[in-house]
Amino acid sequence: MWKNGTGASFPLKEAPVSLPNKSAHLQCVAEAAFQHLLLPIIYSLVCILSLASNGVALWSSWAYRARAPPIMIFIYNLIIIDLLFALSLPLQAVYHARHNDWPFGEGLCKVTNALFLANMFSCTLFLACICLERYVAVVHPIFYLHHKWPLYRVLLSMAIWSLVGIGLLVFFSKSTVTRRFSNGNTACMENFPAHVWSGSLAAMVLSSSALGFFLPFLTIITCSIVIAHRIMNLGQGTMQASSLRRHSLQTLLMVTSLLIVCFLPFHIIHVLHTLGRIGVLSAPGLLHFTCSAQRAAMALASVNSALDPLVYYFNIKPADWKLTCCGSVNRNFMEASEVANSTGECPKEEHNS
Repeated sequence: MWKNGTGASFPLKEAPVSLPNKSAHLQCVAEAAFQHLLLPIIYSLVCILSLASNGVALWSSWAYRARAPPIMIFIYNLIIIDLLFALSLPLQAVYHARHNDWPFGEGLCKVTNALFLANMFSCTLFLACICLERYVAVVHPIFYLHHKWPLYRVLLSMAIWSLVGIGLLVFFSKSTVTRRFSNGNTACMENFPAHVWSGSLAAMVLSSSALGFFLPFLTIITCSIVIAHRIMNLGQGTMQASSLRRHSLQTLLMVTSLLIVCFLPFHIIHVLHTLGRIGVLSAPGLLHFTCSAQRAAMALASVNSALDPLVYYFNIKPADWKLTCCGSVNRNFMEASEVANSTGECPKEEHNS
């Protein structure tokens, strides 16, 4: 059984199926009575917090868009996908409150779970873009200063949306995601039969986790280590320079913390569950553990949408910075000022004659 936006299961009693791989037809039978109260509460709170925090971030960033640094293009995309995902959470809350009975039909089941997957994978990719932006600014400052035009970031954002959208379209256009439990309730994005697992589902889960999370996550970790090492080896400099270095480290810490706390448990548990379903892993009690753990992983993954605005707030800077070596530097040169910290040189502001 694959949990992908519902995170729960109902005990089933089905006739044994003769398969070469016995784990392929096992059902998640762990008791999960807590989910019918806890998950609706969590999803409702996350919905309220996410709409409030992302709404404020969107309004604030739009009000000061003329002075926003180029990196804000990625943050705009984070805010938009988080708002869309938050709007789907009330449906998930109703589903679990009704003891895993989906009353909204096949179409809305696909939409809500597509938003969950789009939120998870696109947020990971946009956070990776933010870290790559910091990496280029610190390690290759000259290249960065000559490629600050928003067009590059707009095209990259469009590529991410297209990649995620095509993947979701391929999956949901070929799959039926609502099925009946033995008690008559309608399952949404769970209770997949054995032949689905033995077909393409396992391959899709493993490949999407590898390419959509673990590869970007390793990129973020690598960039963070390189940037932190570069920044920590710099001299103390001025108070403003120290503040900017601290700001960069805080941004990196925030990005990596979001992924580690919210998304990493989800992907690890789902990879283990998938490997157990196809018989690659056969540890005693593995599937029973992953069936229960997926519910907590789903709750953590949903919290990300309420915490992403912190990345925006960590990228807010004063309207003007004063550096001892360069005098007053306006917001249009904030990123260049940060580059100066990594190179020991001062960005030069052009003046109109």
